[in-house]
Amino acid sequence: MDVGDFTQNTYGDYYLDSVNKGAFNQLGAAVFYQNYFSEFFAKEQQFYLIIGTDAGLLPLFLSQQPQPKESCYLFIDTAEVLEKIKTLPYYEAINDQCRFATLEAWYETAQQQQLWSYLALDQVRVIQSVAAMDDHLSCYRVMSETVEQVIDQEAWKARTHFAGHMFATVQFKNLTENHTPAIIFQDQALGKKALLLAGGPSLDEHLDFIKQHRSQLFLVAVSRISQRLYELGIVPDMLVCIDPTEKMFSVSKAALSFHPLPILAHGYAATHLLVGAWPGPQVYIGKRFLWNTPKDVDNVQVLGPTVTNTAIQLLLAMGFKTIYLCGVDLSYSLAGFTHAKGSMEYQAGPRLDYIGKLVELNDGTYGETDSAFSFAITMLREQAIHAKTLECTLYNVSAKAARIEGIEYRALDTEALEQDAPALLSRIRACFDEQSQQHQNNHYRDCLAELYDIKKRVYEFNYVVKKALMLMKQLPQTHQQQKIDHLLEKINQDSFEVMDIVKFNGYRYLEDVFKFVNTEKTKEDIFLATKAYLTGYSKSSVELMDMMQEAISRIKARQQEHLEKPNYTMLLSQWQKDRTYYRSVSWIMDKALSMPPEVLKKFQDMAVQAALFDTKDPAKPHGECWDNLRYRKSVVAKLEHLFKLKDLERLRVIASYIESQSHPEAMNIYQFAKGLLAELAVQDEQAIECFHASAKNDCMELALNHLTVVLLKKGDTQNALHALECLAHLSPGYQAHYEQLKKVLVQETTTL
Repeated sequence: MDVGDFTQNTYGDYYLDSVNKGAFNQLGAAVFYQNYFSEFFAKEQQFYLIIGTDAGLLPLFLSQQPQPKESCYLFIDTAEVLEKIKTLPYYEAINDQCRFATLEAWYETAQQQQLWSYLALDQVRVIQSVAAMDDHLSCYRVMSETVEQVIDQEAWKARTHFAGHMFATVQFKNLTENHTPAIIFQDQALGKKALLLAGGPSLDEHLDFIKQHRSQLFLVAVSRISQRLYELGIVPDMLVCIDPTEKMFSVSKAALSFHPLPILAHGYAATHLLVGAWPGPQVYIGKRFLWNTPKDVDNVQVLGPTVTNTAIQLLLAMGFKTIYLCGVDLSYSLAGFTHAKGSMEYQAGPRLDYIGKLVELNDGTYGETDSAFSFAITMLREQAIHAKTLECTLYNVSAKAARIEGIEYRALDTEALEQDAPALLSRIRACFDEQSQQHQNNHYRDCLAELYDIKKRVYEFNYVVKKALMLMKQLPQTHQQQKIDHLLEKINQDSFEVMDIVKFNGYRYLEDVFKFVNTEKTKEDIFLATKAYLTGYSKSSVELMDMMQEAISRIKARQQEHLEKPNYTMLLSQWQKDRTYYRSVSWIMDKALSMPPEVLKKFQDMAVQAALFDTKDPAKPHGECWDNLRYRKSVVAKLEHLFKLKDLERLRVIASYIESQSHPEAMNIYQFAKGLLAELAVQDEQAIECFHASAKNDCMELALNHLTVVLLKKGDTQNALHALECLAHLSPGYQAHYEQLKKVLVQETTTL
């Protein structure tokens, strides 16, 4: 690939015309980047994977900015561009934090920069350079898709293994509610049918049918669509939730108003705000305890990366012969929406700024998807294979869902109905009859015994760790290395299981160790790394003991709930601390008559608090992003991409959405989109008018390009020359075309 030679603009920037065209000729690279990347690159301890280098301009810019502590930048570019960068006069000025790699070598290079450590802390970001956004070389989009897919998969694995603190915290909070394992439903639905609802855009197409035939469906839904179902009066038989983040409560809390209450099947670490407030029947999925114990059971396991994967896992364990998937799209709608109406993602608007990978849909057309959805597709494919071994068939009822091998497409019709759905639900609910009050009391007793035991073991572990740390402080003077080695051996051998949960919870405390990974270690390095490990162990141990004590207090409060004359103050205090205010609502309904008036008033106040409580953190509406240069440039790049694909339908839908935005820059981009549509429809006059109108700001170069093409096609050489002259002022890469057309025009004039 010949990328040409460097050109210098009036701002002194060296750039490759084949890579960036005239991107920096109006403002200059430094000013452009200040506007374009204003919200990026400032955080400490981040690993930035940057697609494209802008022929060296972006790494130079970053090298001239204040360097965030322990952040690093890996630029991924073609071999030809990387070789050219080495010839730049300022190449030596590029900071050591910036490293370079080709697509073939990026992962190995990233590992050398301790990628796994940043992944474990969820501190990896994939960012596109300006060159990648414009993709004049037609290679950066593939680079971006490849890198994003790898990172999404690796990040999910890292979160599963290392983002332990969040899961540990919620698991301890849920210990009181993790009393009935989902495995009690095993084989209760042999040979039956289920309809699983997720939050993809196509869900909206099927809700009328579902509402009409509700009594003939065994309906399972992910909790995030509760608000939408509640608005339509559709009550599912079972809800599934696995997300530990508190914002999941906001999108799920409408489920608390369902009547009758569905069965809540929640992951062992699903948000405690929902799990702890749930007044109806519930089962947990996964492990009850953070540590291994005979008191745990062989349960249905949480399976990622999406809640849909876990829901399918549960339905397979229940013995369903047929599972229909609805709203499991894993692809964007034509307009770019990722989720159905009623969701926060839908309210934020379509992803106009993202060029997704194309995936085949069930109707034979193609839709956009992203790397996270691609990973989910891979996992669903594996689940479909597993389902067939259990003689279960998976169908997807959505024509616009991603086509997945092993999952057949079948439109939702009366064949999906389960004639004895009410009897099936009764049978499944009857499983709870065996889970008596004595069962819960036994659960509380077992949990307390386990907590007292593990807390004691963590205390002993921390005692040994602190003793080793104390000796390390004295080491330079007293040379007690032998004693330290003995203590380390004791930690590694005698406390293996405890160390396992201490690591799981406290991985973020071990970041000081990262600098010693993949390096040749001196004695001093080993000393410092050991000290960092032990310090992290001690912090995590103290944190775990605090969580265990809180869990003990929570269990004792739950025991009070079952007494005839409970300690009301203890209950209210615990619920307030946990923010599980909805527990007061069911208490008022059941025990209001037996409460003293002053106590009843406190419960009523908490019930009011429950009605007002929310964790909503809505996504920023994309409509508010039009002031952002990066967003606008991404939208323009997407429109041009769709034009090259000749995707008239998607282009038309997106143009219509842009038209609905009131921002003046959006209006300019809408004119450009109209021009593209007119050009594809061979409506030359309209195309010329629209490209003329949009040949400014973010659309200038592309609009002039298209204008030139349409004018030449019409034979309007004179006006085409004017358009090319403007382009030549933007980028010298157009100069040759301008001179050539000028010669042609002179020859034509001479001939005449």
